[in-house]
Amino acid sequence: MRKPLTLGICVIPPSYVRAGEIIRIKLFPRNVPWHARARMFLASSSGPVMASRWSKRRFSIDTTGLAPGMYSVKAHLEVDYALQADAVATFLIIAGSARV
Repeated sequence: MRKPLTLGICVIPPSYVRAGEIIRIKLFPRNVPWHARARMFLASSSGPVMASRWSKRRFSIDTTGLAPGMYSVKAHLEVDYALQADAVATFLIIAGSARV
């Protein structure tokens, strides 16, 4: 029996940032068949998500201009158009300017 497809998501730093700092996101897909065609999508309530050039599983969000509050990042993994997995993480923007 095939193990279910899963997707983990980690937001770095895990607690909070000030507006203007970069949020880093790492995805952890599990049980993806080695021969499968996998596609990952990310969306954030804060705006655009930038993909890292050196890894398909690392992304970042520029928080410049965001108001203090809680934001979310949603990840979707699709394998061969049949298997799917989703994950959600949140991050907090606190008042104040970015650390120097």
